[in-house]
Amino acid sequence: MPTIEQAIKRLHHSDGQHVAVAIWCEDDVFVRARERGLTITREQAQEVLRLMDSKHDCEMGISWATMDVYLDEIAKDVQETKRCPACNHPVAICTCQRIHD
Repeated sequence: MPTIEQAIKRLHHSDGQHVAVAIWCEDDVFVRARERGLTITREQAQEVLRLMDSKHDCEMGISWATMDVYLDEIAKDVQETKRCPACNHPVAICTCQRIHD
């Protein structure tokens, strides 16, 4: 996974060509993990970004769904927070109106 400095260096080799660039950062991974009821470390967020960068489907690009795939991979080692039995969302963001204990 490149740092910002490495990405800029990569862009300098574009010989003045126009490029399309999407930037995903650790904060994006933390927010998505929290939405999914996961608590991850900075190293795990970096691993998700590394996987997204190196393994995504080049025809489909990188999306939130791509991030979810790699968060699921990381989640095997991450303790999940309590989930709603009715909708399976994290209790903290559940909107199904079920009473949680």
